[in-house]
Amino acid sequence: MFAASGMAWFPITDTLPRSDGFPPGFEDGESVDNPRPAAKPGVVQGRCLCGTVAWELAGKPERVHNCHCSRCRRARSAAHATNAFFKREQLAWIRGADRLASYALPGAKRFGQDFCRSCGGAVPRVVASTGYVVVPCGSLDDDPGILVASHIFVGSKPPWYEITDGLPQYEALPA
Repeated sequence: MFAASGMAWFPITDTLPRSDGFPPGFEDGESVDNPRPAAKPGVVQGRCLCGTVAWELAGKPERVHNCHCSRCRRARSAAHATNAFFKREQLAWIRGADRLASYALPGAKRFGQDFCRSCGGAVPRVVASTGYVVVPCGSLDDDPGILVASHIFVGSKPPWYEITDGLPQYEALPA
């Protein structure tokens, strides 16, 4: 449902029924789309669910992956997380930086979750040790400028989710 709101960087490749809005039987629902900010050339904008936290990323990310690890799935409450990796200097907080919260999973070397204190929506996470920003692509208002490169950690993929695109798949993190 709401296939018309899909993003160019995430083509729908399965054969499931789809509708541009609410599917038959749900026509009385309210619209779920929020107005988008005006696009800026060369800038990728994003925001949390309530719009309290907003950011801009200058240029394109270095890479984008669909991560199927159990941590990303649980953090996004989805079959996988689509994450973009930008350099730290590409990120500028527009508003709401004082509303950011972080959760560091005890014992996890490479996982954390940053979110808006008002709505809980995922926001970019600055990883100081690497100089990168991990950006949840579902929070972006604009096309990041590159397509998803691969599926990673498919060894943790839930059995009920079928990968239907032709992207490379890696059992864990590729070398």
